[in-house]
Amino acid sequence: MPALAVIETRPHVAPSRIHWLDSDLEALGSTEINHAAVGDYSRPAVMDGKLLLAPTGPTGRNDDKTVLSIELDDFRVTEYALDAANNYCIAAAEGHAFIGGNLNLSSHISKVNLANGDVQSLTLSKLILDSIISDASNLYAFAWEDINGAVRSSLHIYDLDLNAISCVSLDACGYCAFRPRIFDNGIFIPSWTSTTNQNSRSSTLGVYGISSRALETVELKKPILETIPADNGLIIIHGDIHQTSSTRTEAALLDYETWSVKSESTLPYHAVQAEILDNELCVLDSSDRLHLVSLDGQWSERLSLAFTPSLDDSHISSFIAI
Repeated sequence: MPALAVIETRPHVAPSRIHWLDSDLEALGSTEINHAAVGDYSRPAVMDGKLLLAPTGPTGRNDDKTVLSIELDDFRVTEYALDAANNYCIAAAEGHAFIGGNLNLSSHISKVNLANGDVQSLTLSKLILDSIISDASNLYAFAWEDINGAVRSSLHIYDLDLNAISCVSLDACGYCAFRPRIFDNGIFIPSWTSTTNQNSRSSTLGVYGISSRALETVELKKPILETIPADNGLIIIHGDIHQTSSTRTEAALLDYETWSVKSESTLPYHAVQAEILDNELCVLDSSDRLHLVSLDGQWSERLSLAFTPSLDDSHISSFIAI
């Protein structure tokens, strides 16, 4: 069984390729998929020994209407048909994949039964969907809207049958919440843009209590690219995904109770995504190199791997620990 799935894709043309790596970043093989624009800002999903992907389709057309399920034991690919196009985010729970997207300023979520392919759909009128995540009971959709020039950001909570439960304002956090994470009965919500100044990056972390149904905000004073929950604290990757010319990334480990900094470091590259892999932090940088970094407070690098493109004009869009 691989430890990492790394997505190599192209924006305008198929195919894309999934690279399978072990925990030492050794290659175990690859799987080609006949789809374009897979991954980028949103994370893939993993459930019940399957990797789940939502291809968008060639840029400008964005017309891919499939969800992909790849078995992690034999890499067999199953495709399921959707009704909606311009899909770009995915979650999974209880034998179903949930796929989100937006078309003509109206967002949609499709629920796909992976046993029989049945599809149920939900429309989020006038909302721009950023991302979705799920637990065993609920689906959480992060979206925003422009009301007369003012941006309003919100978290929409549904049960797994897509019945609405509640809506929570995220204006205090920002919007463009592409990589929220669930950990220990809480949802960590980094936003990439401020609602008060759309030219400014948000430095406010949102923490939503699933049981308490309360939103806490934590001001970190630096733009937040990503949060990665770990057993010994919350890892914060600071930065701006759009500043690809950057050669440094500030990272910190925060205490869950006080939000104080337990350790911090400056990584010597521009990080664009990170995942926990065993007891290390696996970081993807903007030059398509993976790094394994210690979580012992020293932030030392054990090894790294530079990807050589196997497809013309391709890039590593995202990855996930399995």
